[in-house]
Amino acid sequence: ITLPTALDERRQGLLDNLRSASAENFDRTWIDQQIAAHNEALTLHRGFSDNADAPQLAGHAQSVVPKIEAHLRQAEAIKAAM
Repeated sequence: ITLPTALDERRQGLLDNLRSASAENFDRTWIDQQIAAHNEALTLHRGFSDNADAPQLAGHAQSVVPKIEAHLRQAEAIKAAM
């Protein structure tokens, strides 16, 4: 496996959005990105949790789903409080 040496376009765009956010909008931009990232992580881990071809991967994915869900709820609470 060859590891990437640079960010892909999407992730570089996320960083660029944070760098260009005004001081007034930075926190909202950051929390929106965190919510989106946690939703994406949930989708990926839930998909892997059904992977019968890799039972160790499935077990790990199942074990971290509750943690990701908890972090997502915390991020959503932070956004609601803004």
